[in-house]
Amino acid sequence: MNGRLATSAGDLVLGENGPISVPSGEVSFSADGTLSVGGAVAGKLRIVEFAPGSDVEPLGNSYYSADAKDARPSGSSNVRQGMLESSNVSSVAAVVQLLSVQRRAEMLERAMSAYYANFDHIAANDLPHV
Repeated sequence: MNGRLATSAGDLVLGENGPISVPSGEVSFSADGTLSVGGAVAGKLRIVEFAPGSDVEPLGNSYYSADAKDARPSGSSNVRQGMLESSNVSSVAAVVQLLSVQRRAEMLERAMSAYYANFDHIAANDLPHV
């Protein structure tokens, strides 16, 4: 986007000193977020972490907002070029859990049907004699 690093949605990527300008050439990122173009450093991503319990609000489209005072330099996060982010959920475990919940719901439905059938039988046959 006019010599600036942008997301696939067209939003500018901010580095430590504002939007990152990218001259033409082969682009690469190091694990600490340093952006190099043709072997020369062109900028550095600002990688931060937030403490558990920080007030981080979702804005939509994978964007979040938080107070700058809550951000602290990352000690354990890193950048990996050419990698796709994977899910933090095991699809197999999620399907097994879903099936388990579905079976419990079916058992509860059968128990409630039996209860109501017995209740209807009592209401129809025994209550008129009281």
